[in-house]
Amino acid sequence: GTDSLSPSRDSFSNDSRRGSVLDKRNSVRNSIEDHELNFIKVAQLLQTITNFDFNIFELNEYMGKKALYYLTNAIFENLEIDYLYDPDKCKNFLMAIAKGYDRKVQYHNDIHAADVLQTAFVMLYHGQVKERLNLQDVDILGVLLASACHDFKHPGQNNIYNINTKSNLAIRYNGISTL
Repeated sequence: GTDSLSPSRDSFSNDSRRGSVLDKRNSVRNSIEDHELNFIKVAQLLQTITNFDFNIFELNEYMGKKALYYLTNAIFENLEIDYLYDPDKCKNFLMAIAKGYDRKVQYHNDIHAADVLQTAFVMLYHGQVKERLNLQDVDILGVLLASACHDFKHPGQNNIYNINTKSNLAIRYNGISTL
């Protein structure tokens, strides 16, 4: 006979499945808690976008390639110019711009674009540029989008490098302003 105190195959597999389910539940719970904590940290960080000491690298740590979108969105909301565009189209546009920045390029990447965007915003915000130059909301939108896009698809080399190596860009533009 079988010993009633020893586990059967069925009870062992049930315990394994139960353990697996509990592990998955704990993993999901931890993931949700991490997500909520990150959400809180990102929200707190985005509240500091009007400061010159805003930490774009910290935002990047939490948001990755989405940092440019979330920062732009927060800036547009802060300036109350989010009425000028369709939110879904803007998100798609900004995500495409972020995708066009290559993280392998050390400097001219999406982190740099977000940094330039935030710096332009702080200069507009604290320098009262809008008032001094009598800019309209659409002008501000253009300045900020240009800041976000200014190095889109930058190859990581300068004009001289492209000209000297006879890169495709230098050939296409006859060695004049290859970037």
